[in-house]
Amino acid sequence: MVAEILGRALFYVLVIPTTMPGAFFWRNQGLVEHAREVGLADMAQLGVAYQRHHPCKLGELLETMRTTSLREVIAQARRVLTG
Repeated sequence: MVAEILGRALFYVLVIPTTMPGAFFWRNQGLVEHAREVGLADMAQLGVAYQRHHPCKLGELLETMRTTSLREVIAQARRVLTG
């Protein structure tokens, strides 16, 4: 566990600043674009995803609507609106 934490810390402290200076912050649009261009978005731990259109799966949507409480829906809507 310690090795994983140190490895990830070194990645964010050494690799990202050397490939793109100033890319420390998650909401840095330059980092997001760079990660998509060079393939870093393939790494889930980076937290950057490719923008893709996915087909709507009605069954999954209905299941989510049935299993999600009103409190969770409101909290998610608030997170979407505030970022």
